[in-house]
Parts: sequence; C-alpha cells; structure tokens
Amino acid sequence: MSTPQQQFIATGKANLDNLVAAQNRMFAGFEALIDLNLNVFKSSLEGLAEKSQQVANLKNPEQASSFATTLLQPSAESALNYSQQVFDIIAGLQRDLGNLTEAQINQNQQQVSQLIEQAEKNAPAGSESLFAVLKTAVLNSTHVADSMIKAGRQVSDVVDSNITAARNAAVKATEKAAEAVEKTVGRATRSASTPA
Repeated sequence: MSTPQQQFIATGKANLDNLVAAQNRMFAGFEALIDLNLNVFKSSLEGLAEKSQQVANLKNPEQASSFATTLLQPSAESALNYSQQVFDIIAGLQRDLGNLTEAQINQNQQQVSQLIEQAEKNAPAGSESLFAVLKTAVLNSTHVADSMIKAGRQVSDVVDSNITAARNAAVKATEKAAEAVEKTVGRATRSASTPA
C-alpha cells in the first residue's frame, strides 16, 4: 500500500473511533440523566412519606403553620439543585464532545498539512505558488477552527455563570418568600388564637 492509502485508512479508522467515543459519551450523559431522575423520584417518594407522617402528628394550628413554612423552602431548593445537576451533566457532555471535536479537527488539519507537504515534494517545478495558497488556506482554516472552539468555550462559561447567578437569585427569593409566609402565617395564627 502507498502512503496516501495508509493515511486514508488511518483517517477513516480515527473518524470511526471518534464517532464511537462521541456515542459512548452521549450514552453516558443520557445514563447520568436517568440516574438523576430516578434518584429524584426516589427521594421525592421518601420525602412524601416523611411529610405525610409529620402531617398525621400535627396537633394544633401553630404546628400546622410552622410545618407549612418548612414545606416551601426545601421544595424550591430541591428544584434548583435538580436544575443545576441537569445543567452540570449537559455542560460536561458538551465539554467532552467539544474536546473530541477539537481533537478530530486538529488531527484532520495535521493530515491535510502532511498530504500537502508530500504532494509538494513530488510536484513539478513552478507549482510553489499553488502550494503556498494551499498552505495559507489550511492555516486560515486552523485559525477559524480555533476561534470557533474558543468562542464555544466562552459561551459555555457565560451560560454557566448566568445559571449560577440565576440559581443564587432564586435561592434568595425563595428564602424571602419563606420568611414572608412564615410572618403571614404567624400573624394569622396569633389573630385566630386571640379571643374576639
């Protein structure tokens, strides 16, 4: 076999290996999401059983109001934690697929450069300008690919920081809402227990 044929076979094998690696990573991400959902479902059932037991043991309105306030905050925090875990799984998947793509792009660019160099060695005199243009095109495509990869990472970082900021704001809002509910329920309980 000649060198170009060997390179073609090696490229095909590398592309297939990268495809299999990407499929495996996507499957692992899907599996992580399923595991997360099963764990959330299981903990929800356990929490429901625990809260049902607590409701059965309530004896007066003060206990009921206190219990009502404790219900709001953990539910919101659980929802926020769940959304953060989903985001982490998806961000990890995106990062891994981005790394695989980057490696594939680098490998393909290297192979194209080697092919151009081999062709240049066997080219007739006077074809130097053609190979200079080809090398410039490969260099420019390398810069474009690097810029795209860098931009993708920056977008991912911005999305991550925005989600973290939104999560923190939601936690603060939930805490304030729980305090407001607690004050309202406390006032209602006091006014209900005060004789008219």
